[in-house]
Amino acid sequence: MTALAGSARLADVPLRWVVVAPDEVGVLHRLTRVVRGTPGGVLVHLDALPPAAAGAQVGVSPCAACGGAPSDLVWLGRLTAADVGVVVAWIASGASHLPAELASRVVATTGPRGHEAVERAR
Repeated sequence: MTALAGSARLADVPLRWVVVAPDEVGVLHRLTRVVRGTPGGVLVHLDALPPAAAGAQVGVSPCAACGGAPSDLVWLGRLTAADVGVVVAWIASGASHLPAELASRVVATTGPRGHEAVERAR
């Protein structure tokens, strides 16, 4: 038997963050399975939205990045059931560009990758 030694820090693991607003239990439920199946997928149900993301239902990091907290997010709001389906497909695809169908649903962005994802969708 071989013993392995070492450690890993969360900052060393590429993560794709999905954060869901407090009142969005239905959206949380729809995203759970796809995020679990995404390499490095992290799903967070927030207690409160940050003020800059007022009106958002979900925030998605455009691509996996190393770090212990999401710095790049695209915040989406006014989502219909069909829009949530597009969000699910976007996460499942692993694509870094925001689908054009969601460009009108962006309520805020954080970080350079969040801004780039929205610019590519427009």
